[in-house]
Amino acid sequence: MIVAAVQMTSSADVAANVATACRLLGEAAARGAGIAVLPENFAFMGLRDADKLQVAEADGAGPIQEAIAAAARRLGLWVVAGTLPLQVPGEDLEGVVGAVAWIEQFKLGLIDLTNVRSCLVIGGGNTELDVVREAITLGIPNVTM
Repeated sequence: MIVAAVQMTSSADVAANVATACRLLGEAAARGAGIAVLPENFAFMGLRDADKLQVAEADGAGPIQEAIAAAARRLGLWVVAGTLPLQVPGEDLEGVVGAVAWIEQFKLGLIDLTNVRSCLVIGGGNTELDVVREAITLGIPNVTM
């Protein structure tokens, strides 16, 4: 089976990014690929973590997921769709902070870690690994990824 590694330059324009991704998936299928892997953040490249919240979709539903799923069905292609901006239940609770925002806030002295006993990091990318490393270095006793 042929696997296509799709490369593209994403922007803040979700519709344009998804259209580009679908076009490139079509090219991959036309060249015989059975699996195509889209890059991380293929659908949206914002300037800040907060930008992603504006385009986040519920897991399993939304224009990004629907367009990629439709392209995969139409092309008979398995698609690994990189990182999608998804809504996470509880993300608006007190103490829940995005990885990049947490690092930025800590570096600016805006987070008091005096009574922090645990840190749960959700995800497995480089940014999340940075948060784990920072949390351990800062002496947080219970860091879970």
